[in-house]
Amino acid sequence: MRVLIAEDDILLTKLMDTLVRRVSGCEVITATDGEEALVKLGRHAFDLVLLDWEMPGKTGIELLGVIQKLNAPPPVVMVTASSDRARVLKAIQAGAAEYIIKPFDPEYLLEKVERYVTNHARQEKAISLEHRAPGMANIADSGIEENGSLQGVSPDSAKGKIADVLRQIDEISTIPQIVVRFIETSNDPDASMEDLQEIVKCDPAMASRILRLVNSSAFGVRSRITNLQQAIGYLGIKQVRNLVVAISVSNLFRTHGCLENYERIKLWKHMVSVAICSRLIANMSRAPDAEEYFLAGLLHDVGIVLEDQFIHQPFCRLIKSLDEERTLSECEHDWFHFDHAMLGEAVARQWLFPEAVCAAIRHHHQSEAYSGEDALIVRTVELANSVCSQMGITSVGVNLVRDVTPAKLDIPMSAEALRELISQLQEEIHRAAGLIEL
Repeated sequence: MRVLIAEDDILLTKLMDTLVRRVSGCEVITATDGEEALVKLGRHAFDLVLLDWEMPGKTGIELLGVIQKLNAPPPVVMVTASSDRARVLKAIQAGAAEYIIKPFDPEYLLEKVERYVTNHARQEKAISLEHRAPGMANIADSGIEENGSLQGVSPDSAKGKIADVLRQIDEISTIPQIVVRFIETSNDPDASMEDLQEIVKCDPAMASRILRLVNSSAFGVRSRITNLQQAIGYLGIKQVRNLVVAISVSNLFRTHGCLENYERIKLWKHMVSVAICSRLIANMSRAPDAEEYFLAGLLHDVGIVLEDQFIHQPFCRLIKSLDEERTLSECEHDWFHFDHAMLGEAVARQWLFPEAVCAAIRHHHQSEAYSGEDALIVRTVELANSVCSQMGITSVGVNLVRDVTPAKLDIPMSAEALRELISQLQEEIHRAAGLIEL
């Protein structure tokens, strides 16, 4: 495996060179400025790039843009002394697979490189198998049966891989503290509207966007709402909570990415549409607390967002390998040994989201596997996900979701009511343009 180290600190370059060469099978090429790195990128094909942000000639972020335009861009690990959250997100959104903060523990770098070597060997094996038996490479390589059940991968292995991603997410603090505080306070029965108002006031941009949304056609207010207290009073605590979460999650879609049929903005539209559909189903079935259904639907595919953001290069390979004969989860297990539902649930629990939301994220493709007290919410989100996907509002550009019916999910809804649901959904999605275009 060939590794490029682009770092302008000569002593650090020598240290990194020595460390990486300790990993079996690694060939190392170094560059001490951006221009030299650019030349070597043109001469050689690399399997991994360790890239300093601040370099003379061309900066690391500029080189990252060049690398992403290659036919087969290698994974890029940004190495920098800055831990600024905005800078970290900029690198991840530009295509960096990971981010290492200087000074770093040498063993930490070794562990990272060893993991890439292991993944590279697995992918090379998959390519070799694909040449021998097209269509079966990933199944044979991963030990996953064609029905998607894990055979050769232990639950502990999947948990370990999820834990690696969680550590990256935790380092960057993807969801702002305002959201965590708002959720905790909104779940407190003794909390007042004034308490919530004070939390949102700490983020003027958040407050402004809430007011803009409340006054949009989606909420049909008769007279303009001009302050947060009015907004909370009009919408209620849980609906404002959902807006706070939606605004924060939408920030992850600021950079519009497109690969094959997958587009980030279309994934966001899918998530909002499933949220709206879940709330409509809850209202039609007279279920209590329809806003819990909305939040569960909104976040059901947050795991896909996180895969795109934090394991971007493997995610790109996943998207290119999608097979309409198999579910997204089956394809994800081939590449990651976990799927977006498992990752999404783990992060949702880390962010202290309600139990019903965590359950819906984990089981929105197999609600029959869940038997807890939030079963109706979980089944509703699966139905909403299927309805939206069948309408062409998909998460990854192609419909890889199993087609389910209300009867199959034990949701009391006639065929006529289902047709009415789809009609109302189309109208509600149109009205919710402000939320989709956040």
